[in-house]
Amino acid sequence: MKNLMKKDNIYSLIFTELFSKFSKNSNRTIGVEIELPIVSNKTIKMDYIQQLFNYLIENKKFEIENIDNDKNIISIVNKDNKDKISLEYSVNTLEFSLKEDCNICNIKNRMDNYIDIIQTYFKQFEYKLVGNGINPNYKKINRHCINEDRYLIIEKLLKDNKNNNELFNEFCSYICSIQTHLSPTIEELPDVINVLSDLEWVKGYLYANSYMDELKCNLARDYLWEISNFEKCNTGINEHYRTIDDIVNNYKMRKMHYVKRNDKYYIINSMPIEKYFQSKNVIGKDYKNNLVTIIPSNNDIHDFRSYKNVEITRRGTIEVRGDCTQELDNLFELVAFNVGVLCKYKNISKLIEKYGFEYDYKERRKRITLNNEIDKNESDFICEIINLVYLGLKERGFNEEKLLKKINEMRENNEKSRVMVL
Repeated sequence: MKNLMKKDNIYSLIFTELFSKFSKNSNRTIGVEIELPIVSNKTIKMDYIQQLFNYLIENKKFEIENIDNDKNIISIVNKDNKDKISLEYSVNTLEFSLKEDCNICNIKNRMDNYIDIIQTYFKQFEYKLVGNGINPNYKKINRHCINEDRYLIIEKLLKDNKNNNELFNEFCSYICSIQTHLSPTIEELPDVINVLSDLEWVKGYLYANSYMDELKCNLARDYLWEISNFEKCNTGINEHYRTIDDIVNNYKMRKMHYVKRNDKYYIINSMPIEKYFQSKNVIGKDYKNNLVTIIPSNNDIHDFRSYKNVEITRRGTIEVRGDCTQELDNLFELVAFNVGVLCKYKNISKLIEKYGFEYDYKERRKRITLNNEIDKNESDFICEIINLVYLGLKERGFNEEKLLKKINEMRENNEKSRVMVL
């Protein structure tokens, strides 16, 4: 296998991997992934999760998609609609990967049904699903990953960080998010990513839901990702981009952390994509510390993972992934918020410039998560944003604006205040 040496080849490799499925026309479908903590006064048992999965297979039209090294079922898929339910990293988190649809309400109806079924089934074990960005029992749970090769190598990668509290290195076992997949056109990509990045602090103010005692922070998820061995270049909020070239060049500087050879994963010394594909060989180690020499191959780009708050996916979507899981009765407000932003991103971009909030958006997010206070200028901006989000959803004609529980309360309060002033 011949390694890549020329920079233009590396550019082409990244573009083909991440951008080739975007087009000039978008169907505007929405995909949703929701991670929910499983909580109990007892340690969560794999045997009980197996019983749940088997129940869904036997009674609810699911089939096995994936098993771990112990032959435990870790992922099942619905035969009819292709929704997936899986264990995410550890036995403490269920992830629901919901098939894309043009209407958020259709996706929500399926999710509500799954939650009702699982909550009822879990009662016999004294388990329940909860809506939190961090498992409330994060100090007590078994934080070891499930016995699956990619998770084992991620666990090793994270635990190799000796600068962190061990609890922080184990964060993948207890953090949970709601991930929204949006389908902008390729021409829209830079501006849409910029707007979503600029609004991270707004969502931090409205929807932070991952408090940790150790950090005294309302949005601990951000901090845990950024101090991890995935490093700041692969985590946190994006830079601003003017063109697709800017985005690709940014990805060239993001880092490779592991690759796959002969169906086994190996950690490598983290290095930028560009440097990796210009290397003649690198040393890799498996989770048992066995060493191998790896010659970079074009196919290794498939093993690249990045965890920014907004990411390009290989399916021709952008994934908004920095959002905390919300309360069970309000899981889809953040999905609706992100869709509303996509609908009105041009108007929102002008509003951001009007308020001068395009410059310090990263620092503002950090400040908000530590101290959830805003000044009048920020409050006025948020009020205008939520009105645009509401309008964007209303114009879609699916009645999705009803999903904006917190925003609708704010709009109602603002309207009452306005009338009282008048």
